[in-house]
Amino acid sequence: MWLKESGCLETPIALTNTHSVSNVHRGLVDWIVKLHQDIGVTDDVVVPVVFECDDSALNDMQGRHVTPKHVLEVLRLA
Repeated sequence: MWLKESGCLETPIALTNTHSVSNVHRGLVDWIVKLHQDIGVTDDVVVPVVFECDDSALNDMQGRHVTPKHVLEVLRLA
């Protein structure tokens, strides 16, 4: 909804499996808050975009192996 309403992105777009969406969302929020410490305090909140794909036939979905730290590492290397 935010994309349609505002027409802008506030973070990179992330893609992950179904059970790791919340971890990736948290990683994106952690990343942007590190860069802009006023977000959520004196500035508006951030609205990350995380796309989900059901790859349950390919991996251990319940393991939720993608963590917020992985997101931070990928963004650091990008």
